[in-house]
Amino acid sequence: MFNYCSNLTSLDVTGFDTSKVTNMSQMFYVCSELTTIYATDKFVTTSVTSGDSCFYHCSKLVGGAGTSYTKYEFTSANYARIDGGTNAPGYFTLRN
Repeated sequence: MFNYCSNLTSLDVTGFDTSKVTNMSQMFYVCSELTTIYATDKFVTTSVTSGDSCFYHCSKLVGGAGTSYTKYEFTSANYARIDGGTNAPGYFTLRN
């Protein structure tokens, strides 16, 4: 969806309801300047069956609680959630 948006620095997906989305593979792939993604609790990944490389090469991305991008460990759609810190790391920042 947003792959190769290399000049994008922040993104607001608060209007997205992803409860029925099944594929998030490469959704933010190579968004190399992206630092912040704002979301609400409507951005969920419970139906996602394919989410590989969702955040690949998003090296400047930081979640709202400080979770920073890790090149090889945290690139799947599992991190497409509100950042809950060390107990529930994610790359999104909560926007009410």
